[in-house]
Amino acid sequence: MPTRYKMHLLFDCLAQKIQKRKIMKLDSLMSTQKDVFSSKSYPTIIDGSTRFKGDLELGANARIDGNFVGNLVAQGEDTQVTLVIGRQGSIHGDIRCHSIQISGTVHGNVQAKLVELRNGGVIEGDVLYDDIELHQGGSILGALKRTQAAPSKR
Repeated sequence: MPTRYKMHLLFDCLAQKIQKRKIMKLDSLMSTQKDVFSSKSYPTIIDGSTRFKGDLELGANARIDGNFVGNLVAQGEDTQVTLVIGRQGSIHGDIRCHSIQISGTVHGNVQAKLVELRNGGVIEGDVLYDDIELHQGGSILGALKRTQAAPSKR
């Protein structure tokens, strides 16, 4: 084989490896950014056997699978608190946080930058949001109001 041909094959092989690494890195980057709820840890957990009554200020991410009666509010305006309400979770009160994922039931108003209503999730109240994701089987019995202008088309 001529040396020039060998060099060409070597460069092609290196280019393919580099491209493959870039794609793998891009895929992992996109998968971490796509679902803000999967990468969070939840130091505050109210499990299915727990009932809580009263208002709660959240300073960290939380997951509620039990019955909560009261208002849930993230501490500070810039706090990046994520709240997850599991399938068995039930909230009777208003919620204000950065992002929320609802698979259970909320009887009250919800205010968050990112709202994800999953299959079986129910909100009986008004929703104030920047971005919202509604899965098939989720329902909202109230008004939807976007807090900022619609995003520009990409």
